[in-house]
Amino acid sequence: MGIADVAREAGVSSGTVSNVYNRPDIVAPATRARVVSAIERLGYVRSENARVLRGQPSRIIAILVHDLTNPYCMNLVHGAEEAARAAGLALMVCTSPRNTAEEASRLALLAEHQVRGVLIMRTDISTDFMVALERSGIPCVLMDHDARQGRPRACSVASGDATGGRLAVQHLLASGHRT
Repeated sequence: MGIADVAREAGVSSGTVSNVYNRPDIVAPATRARVVSAIERLGYVRSENARVLRGQPSRIIAILVHDLTNPYCMNLVHGAEEAARAAGLALMVCTSPRNTAEEASRLALLAEHQVRGVLIMRTDISTDFMVALERSGIPCVLMDHDARQGRPRACSVASGDATGGRLAVQHLLASGHRT
């Protein structure tokens, strides 16, 4: 089942079916309804692999977390998922590998899926893993980690715990609390 089958069923061109998915605002409402109806009747699901083969970027980003039972990690996953969804992307959640053989296996999986990027929440990820991601053309961001510590070329975001604590105490003092 392909896009051509949907186009034939709806009586439109393959380009029109593509526009229904990618730029629905330029398709006349009646035509869009015919295409959507054909998609539903045929049970068509567009192929992410086909999109990537045509040179379009993947709509999948990955996040590697070290502990899914940790509430802090889950909050980061939740925030990443919300941001991905808002950008029209999907989030692939992976647990962080614990050794170099597992790292290589995980990297192969991410490269096979040609993910758009990887968020890494693990401070002891190997430099080889980071270099391999870069070599594969997969951008990554270290989360809750200062990239300047040993990985000068890596992007990173980190929470400002000390600043947060200082701001909280200043707020309490400004509100008249003294203990």
